[in-house]
Amino acid sequence: MLSDITERKFIETLELDEYEIWTDTGWEEISQIHVTVPYDEYDVILENGKNITVADTHIFFDNHMNEIYAKDCMGRTLMTTDGPIVVKSVIANGKSSNMYDIGVNSEHHRYYTNDILSHNSITSVAWLLHYVIFNGEKKIGVLANKGATAREMLSRLTLMLENLPFFLQPGCKVLNKGSIRFSNNSEIIAAATSSSSVRGLSLNVIFMDEFAFVQNANEFYTSTYPVISSGKETKVIITSTPNGVGNMFYKLWEGSVQKSNEFKGFRIRWQDVPGRDDEWKRQTIANTSELQFDQEYSCNFIGSSQTLVSSESLLGLSALEPLKRQHGINYYYEPESDHDYIMTVDVSKGRGQDYSTFSIIDISTMPFRVVCTYRDNMVSPLIFPEYIMRAAKQYNDALVVIENNDAGIVVCNAIYYDYEYDNTFVQSSTKSNGIGVTMSKRVKRIGCSNLKDLLESGKLQICDAWTIQELSSFEPKGDSYSASGSAHDDMVMNLVMFAWFVSTDAFGGMSNVDLKELLYSDKIKEMEEDLPPFGIINDSNNTTSNFESFEKYQETIDDMKEWENL
Repeated sequence: MLSDITERKFIETLELDEYEIWTDTGWEEISQIHVTVPYDEYDVILENGKNITVADTHIFFDNHMNEIYAKDCMGRTLMTTDGPIVVKSVIANGKSSNMYDIGVNSEHHRYYTNDILSHNSITSVAWLLHYVIFNGEKKIGVLANKGATAREMLSRLTLMLENLPFFLQPGCKVLNKGSIRFSNNSEIIAAATSSSSVRGLSLNVIFMDEFAFVQNANEFYTSTYPVISSGKETKVIITSTPNGVGNMFYKLWEGSVQKSNEFKGFRIRWQDVPGRDDEWKRQTIANTSELQFDQEYSCNFIGSSQTLVSSESLLGLSALEPLKRQHGINYYYEPESDHDYIMTVDVSKGRGQDYSTFSIIDISTMPFRVVCTYRDNMVSPLIFPEYIMRAAKQYNDALVVIENNDAGIVVCNAIYYDYEYDNTFVQSSTKSNGIGVTMSKRVKRIGCSNLKDLLESGKLQICDAWTIQELSSFEPKGDSYSASGSAHDDMVMNLVMFAWFVSTDAFGGMSNVDLKELLYSDKIKEMEEDLPPFGIINDSNNTTSNFESFEKYQETIDDMKEWENL
């Protein structure tokens, strides 16, 4: 069946005209069908009985519209014409046959095969090919989130090269799955976006595809930037579908919009594609969802629907450049003499994994605002107190609230006993772990709930890029919340601790702010206004309706009491 093999070899190409294929966006034109050399067959069977025979790296889409190889889709949920369906089995049947690769003239190159949504990844590489043909001694790096994807992009460029008129085709000194070297000594290489993929190379053009989906994109970009800055005319092309807020792609895009970096942003939405109208939009949303349409076709940056904080609130957060950065501490606002500050501290072991962090929040303003942050995964718990004291004293001897789990107790004892810092939060003067806060399930539950309310009601302002990025991946895990995948949540936990602390009596003694009044007064008022006057209508023919009305009234009363008792 139809295939999208990464290291394919075409043995025949059939040019087509006036043929169409059914896709998730309606009928789309087919431009070509390529016949490949034989590949091993895999039988994929879904729980609803639908099945398909494909090559191992045939690309499907899961229920989040992420690409997934056939060989890896066992137990995963795939998109079909009937909606999301779970894969029941994936079996290598021991046979091999020629595969047929369809070229689809659409923006996303998706189409249905046996009612299962598949992908044909055609990347726009015409400019790259033109550049190396007509410019000698140039070197281009084609990078993607996976090495196989980068090599696939290079194979597309090779196919384009083969279809050029003979008089335009340059000679090739090297032509393999990882690189092409032309007779004019220009070269194109394909690599994955790892920190060492292009380190030490001198490149004239770097093309990075689907950059928003690259793991550890910040580390990769940091290691790649010396390659970019080594040449005065080096060009960088970054393309991607949005993938939430807070990641490196979002940061670079926002910088291009605000003209704070040298990138020029171009957004291609669904309206820019000829032939697409409101009816096409309606049908596409019906086949996918409003959220997927916003991200995939309208190119909007949205947070995950599963994050603690709503995507609308995440999009309202804007990162600022620090006023100054000293000793790893980011200062966003200067301390004000008549303001009170709270510092919340999360401690790690300093072994290059989790981060030791702190956030300083100004509680004399409304909304509260983060004014200073620190984040380092190599600082030792023995040295970390020095950074804490440096910042806390600058901000009017800020109250220091430290998580005392694990290595945190070392920092707590150092701050309280060694530095004799009186403005350290102490939960209990009799318990051995009384200094600081123990992040129990109860503390985290209250903190997460309050943090959500503070951010979504606009009562807390965040300007730190790392904090915003971590919030965009802070998702449910069991009956709690934590960072998804390989992301971190150390900056977020500072805010969780702060959100818990503002609900305690200790905070009430520092500030005149009543958290319940701050967060819930509008909610209680709204419920009171919605409460209708209650009276019993004596109607023997409608006793059930009267009883249900009374139950609804009593339920509203109970809700009001619950809010008032928070």
